[in-house]
Amino acid sequence: MKKLRWVLLIVIIAGCLLLWTQMLNVMCDQDGLC
Repeated sequence: MKKLRWVLLIVIIAGCLLLWTQMLNVMCDQDGLC
């Protein structure tokens, strides 16, 4: 059970990171900062 919980945590963190980078890319495209 503990391993499953760790895998879930890693998947959630990875998903949040992906969403965050996508949002940053969209903001950069709109503002032309990057």
